[in-house]
This record gives sequence, structure tokens and C-alpha cells, in this order.
Amino acid sequence: KFGIIPALWVSLTIIGIIFGLYSAGKMSAIPFVQKGLKMSMAAVNGLMSMVFIFGLMPGAYCGTLMYSKCPNSWHFILGGVSIVTVIISLLCLPKGEDLKPYGETQRSILSGTKDVFAKHWTLLICGASLWGCANAVQMALNAFLTMHGYATIQQAATLPVAAAMGAVVGTLISPVMNRARFIFITLFTTLMGLTVALVPFICHSTVQVMSLTVVMGIFFGAAVNLNDSTFLEISQKGNFVGVGASLQSALLDRKSVV
Repeated sequence: KFGIIPALWVSLTIIGIIFGLYSAGKMSAIPFVQKGLKMSMAAVNGLMSMVFIFGLMPGAYCGTLMYSKCPNSWHFILGGVSIVTVIISLLCLPKGEDLKPYGETQRSILSGTKDVFAKHWTLLICGASLWGCANAVQMALNAFLTMHGYATIQQAATLPVAAAMGAVVGTLISPVMNRARFIFITLFTTLMGLTVALVPFICHSTVQVMSLTVVMGIFFGAAVNLNDSTFLEISQKGNFVGVGASLQSALLDRKSVV
């Protein structure tokens, strides 16, 4: 028999590959969407991030519900949702895209990665670190809630909803800070770190943790949108959107694991 542990690792690996493809695809598509909408890069990146977050909010709840109500068939439901997603994604064909053969594209990515990273490593590492820290904080807060008896596992699983609500607000307000983006990236990243440090001292209930999570989500959403949109603007002007998106996605996945 294959066994549950090997099957679990295979499933997690596939999910990781899918998330990596999503990240690279999203970042590559933003410049094309920006041309069509004629909005700032920060606004378009924020808009697409918000759509992703709006999908995460019901997804987090539905995933927990499926696991508890359909313990023997939840994976079939997710498989069906994935197939529908693939079919819809086939309709996403940005106008003005300069399609190139796969082999040629891969060679350009490999040759251009070193140069792009050397010139823009601060933006790349900053964005990936923000996402990685956000994932780590979310898991730590889940453990904090259950370990101290403030919430059940099912209740703690709704924590991403609070984080997503804050991230939406942060993403919405970030475009107006575009002119002083580097100051605000530093400010919001610092405030996010300070807020995390306060959790064990001022949070003694689920409501308090949820409230502080919303605040952290605001700081995170604003900082990451300003950072990522800045890199996208540079990659569009430098004509290395594909390389930049792939490198950004790879670093994001690595930082999430770390």
C-alpha cells in the first residue's frame, strides 16, 4: 500500500507546484492587465491580490467544513474545483503578449535570473520575506489560539479570514502612498513586526487575536503591494517581466518554506 504519509507529501508537493505556477502567472499577467485598464501598477497589483484574497476567505471556511463533513470525499470535491479552474484559465489570453517557444523562454530565464537578482535583490527579498513571515505568523497564531484554549482547531482555521480582511484594506489604501513608497514599505513592515511582538502580552481571547490579526493584515497588505508593484514597474520598463515573475515566485516559495 502507498500509505497515508507518502500520499500526503505527494499532495503537498503538487499543491506547492500549483501555487508556484499561480504566483509566476499572476505576476507575469499584471503588466498586460495594467495596459488594458490604464491604471497604476500598484492599483492593478492590489486589485488582483484582492480578488485572490476574496477567494481565500470562503476557501478557508469551506476547506475546514469539507474536512469535517466529508472526511472520505473532500479530495474529490477539490479535484473537481481544480478542473473547473483549469478550464477557466484557458480563456485567459492577454492581448499584446509576445509568445515565445518554451525552450527559448527557459534559456532566457536561466541566463537573466542572475542579472535581475543582482540589480533588484532588495525588492525581491523584501516581498518574499513579507509573504514568508505572514505565513509563519498565521500558523503561530493558530497554535497560540489552540494551545491556550482560546479557540478550537475549527475556530482557529478562520483566522486567515481576519488576516485577509486587513490585507484588503491595506491593499486598497496603498496606491495613494505610491510617491513615497519606500518610506511606507519600511514603516508598515516595522509596524507589522511590532504588532506581532505584542500578541502574547495583550491578547487573551479569540476576539483580541482576530482584531490584532486584522491590523497586521493592513500593514502587510500595504507593504507587500507597494513592494511588488514597484518591482513589476521596473521589470516592465526593463523588459524582463517573465524572468522577474519566475524569480519572484521562486523566492516567495522558498521564503514560505523557511
